[in-house]
Amino acid sequence: MATPVIVGALLFLCVVAAVALAAAFYAWRWTRRKLLMVRVAWRNVERGLLATRPGRSVMHHLVRDQPASSSDVLWQAVDQAETAVTAAMAAGAPVGDLPSLCRRLRATATALDGLPADDGVRRQVADVVATAGTIQSAATTATTAVVTGDQLRDLVADTDREVASLAAGTDRFARHRG
Repeated sequence: MATPVIVGALLFLCVVAAVALAAAFYAWRWTRRKLLMVRVAWRNVERGLLATRPGRSVMHHLVRDQPASSSDVLWQAVDQAETAVTAAMAAGAPVGDLPSLCRRLRATATALDGLPADDGVRRQVADVVATAGTIQSAATTATTAVVTGDQLRDLVADTDREVASLAAGTDRFARHRG
């Protein structure tokens, strides 16, 4: 016959084993989540290595608390202008000489990026950023004119056709009903 002490000890051991299993399960889940976060962060660092311009450190892109340098503003403006021109060409908008201007803009930005930052260079960077904004604006305007104009013409034609069909159907329905 089992004595109450033995039953109590077995019950205690079962509770301890259950708590240990639950703790091991939660520790395993926590570790798995942390490893997943580290893996994702490492993948992002690798992508950053591939996406950075030559001579730029990855840590520069990972630090978010520092204000943007004039070089970052310069390259962001150049990239936005090139993206706008590419989108305009893809939409079939007239882009004229904008692609060659983007190439010249990138060459000028590359030359300025290598110079030490003094007041003269900062002024030139500001001019390049303004020029990039002008190119981006021109490409966006051309894209908007083509895309919006075509879409608007299609919408007006579809609306006119639908209204005419609805009017004819309503007239026919009224004649058959009355």
